[in-house]
Amino acid sequence: MGGVWERMIRSVRQILKDTLKERLVSDEVLLTVIAEVVNILNSRPLTHNSDSPLDEQPLAPDHLLHLRPCLGLPPGVFD
Repeated sequence: MGGVWERMIRSVRQILKDTLKERLVSDEVLLTVIAEVVNILNSRPLTHNSDSPLDEQPLAPDHLLHLRPCLGLPPGVFD
């Protein structure tokens, strides 16, 4: 029944695991990583993603949240 929520939780856990690699971090770093996770999840396409550079960007949750296309910046590097 909660397949969508479970999939989102799985996505968050996977991004956190890939980003932090089982390190202990401070509260400030954790908040920064959570902000990166939110950015990654909200930039996932909701519609078909075309391979042609001439096509428009696919619709993503960021488009609906900000009412404009958002820049696709890569996630930060954490040492």
